[in-house]
Amino acid sequence: MQQFVNFVMTAFLFLFLGCGHQSWKVEEIASPAKGHSGMAFVRAAGDDVWMSWIEQTADQAVLKCAAWRGAWSEPRTIVSNTNLFVNWADFPSILPLSNGGLAAHWLQKRGDDKYAYDVMTSISGDHGLTWSKPIRSHKDESQSEHGFASLAELQDDGFEITWLDAGNYKQTEAMSLVHAAFRNGSFEGETSIDPRVCDCCQTDTARIPGGLFVVYRDRTEDEIRDISYVRFVHGKWTPPKTIRADRWKIDGCPVNGPSVSADGDRVAVAWYTGANDQPRVYAAFSNDGGDSFSAPIRIDSGNPSGRVDIEMLEDGTVVVSWMENQKDKGSDIRIRNVFPNGSSDPPIIVADTTNARSSGVPRITRAGKNLFVVWTFTSDPPRIRVAKISP
Repeated sequence: MQQFVNFVMTAFLFLFLGCGHQSWKVEEIASPAKGHSGMAFVRAAGDDVWMSWIEQTADQAVLKCAAWRGAWSEPRTIVSNTNLFVNWADFPSILPLSNGGLAAHWLQKRGDDKYAYDVMTSISGDHGLTWSKPIRSHKDESQSEHGFASLAELQDDGFEITWLDAGNYKQTEAMSLVHAAFRNGSFEGETSIDPRVCDCCQTDTARIPGGLFVVYRDRTEDEIRDISYVRFVHGKWTPPKTIRADRWKIDGCPVNGPSVSADGDRVAVAWYTGANDQPRVYAAFSNDGGDSFSAPIRIDSGNPSGRVDIEMLEDGTVVVSWMENQKDKGSDIRIRNVFPNGSSDPPIIVADTTNARSSGVPRITRAGKNLFVVWTFTSDPPRIRVAKISP
């Protein structure tokens, strides 16, 4: 009952005290990435913005990073070799840590099988200048798929990682959702938190008071692939819960994962569904650390292709990004302010793009009062573009 009262009071405040509607100015800024670059990821730490991306040459792939502090720092190499597994949807990531360090993850091939690869991680204590010896995040050593990882900082030093794991695929014919924590130079506490999930949709995580919130696309025995979440609270994992019963039945993975953003007990999730042959993007709010969610709010403009991301602002408003198909010009990247009372501002077009796989998955982050959006421009060669979005 108290959770319901809290939600009603929040909605009341937004309705009668004003929704704080926010207009945005979109400005494209220089990108630190060179030609033939893609798979960008951004994460803010205060007013700093860290970006990671992959640049490819004729014989190898290089994972790089740089920081924005009014201008981009000199790009630094995280890892470079001929065995990086490069996939438009399963991108590496970078995580700024509160102690000033960095953590990063990427995928690395294992053996000769085309889809056999591991999730590798490394840390840096000198702003990305040097990186530790790479460590595999998972125990499973089989030549199978391990990917779609998401990182979050631990509250007691270190970081935790959640990923999709095919170690038991031969027995179960399903990927599982697995979690582990990195402390004192090694991974510990590996736990399977859902034994049957969608094969290749992105996962996402966010810190909540006393624990972690993990969101992902689930998979039932009869191929319903809706969005579920689990929480680590009171020292244990909760059973998976579905945010909304979209009832999207699809025999193959749509490669279109959800996203989450949180600030204390306030949690918001955005996702894409193609249920009933009606593509939609939704968002839902929680005021109790993700224990329960409000009714979903439709976000899209009528013909989305998904690839969503979400960022929470200081006042509890969220900004959702997604890709919207256009009849005459491919697709564009849009953002929209969404409020806990269910209202939203008109969408803003950030950039034109295409829904081809080569355009990747746009990512957003908030640094202070500004947003940063990164995406792949499908030129020849493809390259990363960056927009700064300010009030």
